[in-house]
Amino acid sequence: MLTWPEYAWRFAGRVPRTAFRPAPRVAAALRATRLTAGTLAGEVWPEQWVTLFRLLR
Repeated sequence: MLTWPEYAWRFAGRVPRTAFRPAPRVAAALRATRLTAGTLAGEVWPEQWVTLFRLLR
C-alpha cells in the first residue's frame, strides 16, 4: 500500500496479545457479552453494545 508522500507500508501480520502490558480488557468484555472477536457489528444486540461500553469505559 502506498500513501502520500510516497511511503510504502508493509503488512507484517498480527501482534500477539502477550506483547501488551497490561493485557487488554477486550477479551474479558467479549466473553461477558458472549461475543467472539469475529462477530460482525450488525450481529450485536443493543444490550450487548451497552454492556461492552460499560466494561470498556
